[in-house]
Amino acid sequence: FIAYEKGRYDESLEGFKKLGWNKALDSKIAIKAQDLYLDILNIQKKYESLMNSSFELVKMSQDGDRKSKLEKIYRESFFSHATELQTQGKLEESASLYEKFYQENMKSNLADKALWNLTQIYIKQSKLHLAADKSLEYYQLFPKAENAK
Repeated sequence: FIAYEKGRYDESLEGFKKLGWNKALDSKIAIKAQDLYLDILNIQKKYESLMNSSFELVKMSQDGDRKSKLEKIYRESFFSHATELQTQGKLEESASLYEKFYQENMKSNLADKALWNLTQIYIKQSKLHLAADKSLEYYQLFPKAENAK
């Protein structure tokens, strides 16, 4: 924890992982270690690791409220990972993630943004038929969204 407080995140990650994933440990300590582990990944903008770790913790969690919070972290890191790839110019990977995201998370407030970003990638790649199809789908799924017009 001292390493975490001093900003030595790489040093503290391993320890928090050992504590947080230890089923024999007191649940309050394990949950705190999990939260700090996820916080470090978020601070470091390691969205893919954050996405995978939060998904793993969702499967481990028995508490409905905690599971809901972890699912939110999973969705946000999933979206952030796709956005990061798009920014890096890895458009094929990003498009694949956006497609998967909006299909799996239709009730998320990020679903319309994912589909919109996917459409913009297809336009940028001159895949106009796919862009047109996704634009129509966008309007059908999110008729009241800002970009629906």
